[in-house]
Amino acid sequence: MWLHYCIFGVLILLSLLYNPNNKISKKFYIAFVFIIFFILATFRAIDIGNDTQEYYRVFELIRLKSSLTQAINFTRYEIGYVVLNYLVGKVTSNFSVVLAIVASFYLISVLRFIRKYAVSVSNVIILSFTFSMFYDVMNITRQCISVAIFLFAVDYLIERKAIKYFSLVVVASLFQTMSIVLLLLYFSPKTDFQKASDVVKWIGIIGIALIALGYITQIVQYLFPYYAHYFNTSYAEGGARSASFLFFIIRIGIVVFIWLLDGFKDFKNFNNEKNVFFQLMLLDCIVAAMSISFNMLDRFENFFCLGFIITISNTIGSFKKNKRIFANFMVIFLSFIYITIFLIFRSNWYGLFPYHFR
Repeated sequence: MWLHYCIFGVLILLSLLYNPNNKISKKFYIAFVFIIFFILATFRAIDIGNDTQEYYRVFELIRLKSSLTQAINFTRYEIGYVVLNYLVGKVTSNFSVVLAIVASFYLISVLRFIRKYAVSVSNVIILSFTFSMFYDVMNITRQCISVAIFLFAVDYLIERKAIKYFSLVVVASLFQTMSIVLLLLYFSPKTDFQKASDVVKWIGIIGIALIALGYITQIVQYLFPYYAHYFNTSYAEGGARSASFLFFIIRIGIVVFIWLLDGFKDFKNFNNEKNVFFQLMLLDCIVAAMSISFNMLDRFENFFCLGFIITISNTIGSFKKNKRIFANFMVIFLSFIYITIFLIFRSNWYGLFPYHFR
């Protein structure tokens, strides 16, 4: 766990030294963060990360297939991930190349998104760490590719460019089938809560989600048969559900905390960008609540997590100095304690520590 504490300490130190008004400082900071997590993700041993050994096994088998068709028919994984492994396997037998490609694409997408939309780049990077986004690339490889593509699609969601948004979501679904549901996000109601109609629509969405809690396992198995085998695993056990409850509580708790500090109440100049990020924040909390029924759904929350973090951070950024410092400290402290507790007491769910290189 020493590595976990060291990374957190380095990120805090860099945030104190970081000058947001200096372009060189910003580029250096982002590049340094990229290098840290790229190295950890690319050169990790195959027993680091819960699914890394399985991905290594699949890579070794796919690269021996004589045709792409054979490779696709061989595995249950999505076609996009199979093609990636097949192409890399025809060039090299080094599995670390696959890890490097995934880590590069994911980190570039995440850091680009942060740089473009975050008021405070350093705070969002720290929160991305405490909300496990940088650890995810070592655990949910296929989904991270899909999340990275979706973050590019958000640009077009904000700009209301339907064809480009739909196209990228379809591409994302080639790496994580369930992401096709993100097409519906384009049609979600606005979050300008000064309008009663928008409030009613979102209450309806939340109500439907809560009602669906009792049926979520049947719905997921029916719409996405690929996930059916998970229902007989630890993802459906009580311990996992308790974790999902805490997973939801930390998110809704932070939202309520910021609201009590008079956040989320300024709907003046409520443009498309603010609307989309409020949608991402609300959906993050809704999916976190639904994951109580089936823990596996917390992976779908990853699509909304960075939007949640940026919305929280940007709202805090609008506070006056003393309130801003207090809010930042509390959110970072609570989220760090949350992830650290799980890394210590549920280390088997992450499989990251003790970390060692390949």
